[in-house]
Amino acid sequence: MKYTVVCPLAVKDVDSYFIGLDMLDKYIDVKRFVVIGNHEVEERINKYGDSRVCFENEEQFISYSALREIIAKYTDRDESSMKRTGWYLQQFLKLSYSLICDDEYYLLWDADTIPIHKHEMIEDGHPVFDMKTEHHEPYFATFSRIFPNYWKRNKLSYISEHMLVRTSIMREMINEIEKSDLSGASWHEKIINCIEKKDIAESGFADYETYGLYCLNKYPDLYRERIWDSLRPASYYFAFDEMRECDYEWLRKDYDAVSFEAKREVKKHINIICRNKWIQKHFSCKRLLKSLHQFTI
Repeated sequence: MKYTVVCPLAVKDVDSYFIGLDMLDKYIDVKRFVVIGNHEVEERINKYGDSRVCFENEEQFISYSALREIIAKYTDRDESSMKRTGWYLQQFLKLSYSLICDDEYYLLWDADTIPIHKHEMIEDGHPVFDMKTEHHEPYFATFSRIFPNYWKRNKLSYISEHMLVRTSIMREMINEIEKSDLSGASWHEKIINCIEKKDIAESGFADYETYGLYCLNKYPDLYRERIWDSLRPASYYFAFDEMRECDYEWLRKDYDAVSFEAKREVKKHINIICRNKWIQKHFSCKRLLKSLHQFTI
């Protein structure tokens, strides 16, 4: 199966997205790439002239200003909470794509994450959830307020920088929220109103965790689970635009994917060590990074 790979983007992330596009195309069975963003994003991606990439305007789903006002109203115009508008917006956009999607499934893939070997997203006829070991309690608390009658939890986390979504189930989940008695005029507002006010400014809702838990409760036999091992803080050790094939070859012996988060800054002396070919030959990546941990975190 080939997938529509969906990614909301801010204009500052467009260039790095295109740097990693060929890796995504190489290791994921891609039908097309869909970028969701504003007019500035559209202008920037058009400059690349890449026929693989389609654009969808975010305002057909919800605008930044509308969501900012929802958050402002709920938090009594708390500035730190309102600054998180973009973070919540990109999550709602990933859910919203289901409302216009014609495919049975679509694949969400975070812009800062690069797969480093081939990945099949359906095994033995079942879609796959790639699982990690993170646990952030506010995500579960918010889910419980949105869906008070669903009680099942997973010991693992669905937050693995990507997710294969069954379009019909995502639409069903959105519709269930929309028709609920929760406070709010739209499903976006109902979700925001289910987050503890103290958590809005940090991380109070997770799209992947919410969809995963919804499926666990309503469709427990649909998805299969497997462990996903990714190097989330890759930007501590490597500069994304300087990566060589030998670096990826070394990393793929231990990891499924690597993430280059913009908020993390590469440590130059650590970068020199990690890119040394003698070190890569004689040390596994995990072993080296474990020993370097004290210098990078």
